[in-house]
Amino acid sequence: MNNNLYNKQLKGLARKLRREPTRAEKKIWYEVLNRRQLLGYRFLRQRSIGPYIVDFFSPDLNLIIEVDGVSHTFSDVQVNDIKREEWLISKGFKIVRYIDDIVLHDIQRVRYELEIWVNNNHPQPPQGGQKQASL
Repeated sequence: MNNNLYNKQLKGLARKLRREPTRAEKKIWYEVLNRRQLLGYRFLRQRSIGPYIVDFFSPDLNLIIEVDGVSHTFSDVQVNDIKREEWLISKGFKIVRYIDDIVLHDIQRVRYELEIWVNNNHPQPPQGGQKQASL
């Protein structure tokens, strides 16, 4: 069984992050990703993958969605993000990033861009579900 490099040691921290989401994380979760809203694909919140916890992860798409806040503008955080992203990509994961402001103020754009990404990168519908555009 493929567990997508799940790290049990980060389980407690991941739970804490799920209980305390940012406004942008809440918005994208409830309006785009929760309950298979994005073309029938399942997403997990605050999922541990190797030594990292990612904001959102779809096992079917092997896709990570990150929502970056203001703290991601400082150079040391950016360097850590680059190392983290390189590691995740080296393990075969795909990553899409959004900044808080876009998620909070243009969620329809986020949904549309993600639907395009899915259609271009994973044209088969998820198992047990039908792929339907919500445009």
